[in-house]
Amino acid sequence: MKIVSMRISSLALVFVIALSACGFSTTPRADARFGQSLRALQTQQTIHPQGAPNQAQLPALAGDVAVEAQRQYRASFAEREQKPAATVVVREQMQ
Repeated sequence: MKIVSMRISSLALVFVIALSACGFSTTPRADARFGQSLRALQTQQTIHPQGAPNQAQLPALAGDVAVEAQRQYRASFAEREQKPAATVVVREQMQ
């Protein structure tokens, strides 16, 4: 029993040494670029980055146009009457 536990502990030690020797720690490289993708996407989606201090330059949407756009959006999800894709006509043959 003692020999088995000694072998398991020596194998575990070899495994830990092998992992540390292979450069197991990738955290510093990943941490250096953490959030870079998010910041790039936010920058690409911002219309006017300095728009907050000067509200007069921001484009506006008229109320009636916005209401109509919302109505059309909701209507696009309404159930529509299902029409048959094709009509099949069957005729009887007379003899």
